[in-house]
Amino acid sequence: MSITGESQCKGDEERVVYINPSSLASGGIAEKASAIFRVYDTDGKNVLEHENMMLALAELGVLNGLTVKKLTEILSIGSDVGTKGRSYSLQEFVSFYERLAHYQAKAARQERIKSLSRTPGIPEGAESNELIKRVFCNYCKYTVGSGRVTYNEAEPQMTSTQYVKLCQDLGLVQPSGPLNVVSIDVIFHKFRPQGGRRIPFPQFLKALSAAAEESSMAVFELLDGLGAQIKPAKVFVAPQPMLYRQETRSTEQSRFKVYNTPEIVLEESSDEDSMEDDDLPALSRRPRPAGGAADERGAGSARTSPAAIPRSSDEVPSLPADAPAWVSQMIGKMGVLEQQLQGVKQQVGPAPGQLL
Repeated sequence: MSITGESQCKGDEERVVYINPSSLASGGIAEKASAIFRVYDTDGKNVLEHENMMLALAELGVLNGLTVKKLTEILSIGSDVGTKGRSYSLQEFVSFYERLAHYQAKAARQERIKSLSRTPGIPEGAESNELIKRVFCNYCKYTVGSGRVTYNEAEPQMTSTQYVKLCQDLGLVQPSGPLNVVSIDVIFHKFRPQGGRRIPFPQFLKALSAAAEESSMAVFELLDGLGAQIKPAKVFVAPQPMLYRQETRSTEQSRFKVYNTPEIVLEESSDEDSMEDDDLPALSRRPRPAGGAADERGAGSARTSPAAIPRSSDEVPSLPADAPAWVSQMIGKMGVLEQQLQGVKQQVGPAPGQLL
């Protein structure tokens, strides 16, 4: 039998007093008790009958969830007919109120502690869900073969790295999800057996339930979608992540092209630098200038054609008549760069430490 705290009406007046039970511990208990006592002391005798006293305590909210046995135990009063026929003074009423308020505050605190330590609920049927088992066994094979990671077909167990990888593919981890890697790792170690480094399937379900509560996401529905992509195999199967996928580009998709042959470079070069094969001199048959390389270096102001030989070379490179055009073009550019370098040296002067 439980006692409820419903307000009642007597005559044309309804007596309702709203007091927050959580504020009872902050003081003013005697004032609150006196106020409600005066409301139910209709005849002004400064006493309350047993029935009116219970109604007053019920309106204060301190009888919620109490049985008659527990109530009589707290108040140290009997439940016989004689007890119900007696009256209670203001001092007794205040004393009863203080006892019940203290009990309710203690019970509320214990309930909060219990709710914080309560294991998150696992959806019904998750233990026998084949898709969830398939996901668990598949991710227990992740990184198997690297280091000391092994896989036991009879009793698969999951490591912290494998659990984090699964949560990443489920979209729980930043940047696509609300949790960071540290939070996921803390959840894993909370349900890890003492002294062990891996979690079996039952602890795996509890860890996922905790992650679902922490992230406010439908984790087990995401697991079903992930499990539908996985086919049983002896090695880890990498399914497509549910919410987030790290995209990688191949070389063909990259905005920067990779040139494998010199012919492509010639095709991509500008019109100013490109030259026809007929315009390039036959370097292998070209005679050496009469003035020699030193005279040409002394000119300084003479411009070299794109296909000219480097001016500082003492020997003319011998190229076959059918040499590719890009080879002649490259040699000509080297000559231009070397001539420009010589001009810069003449303007700047000798380097530090050199004799004039």
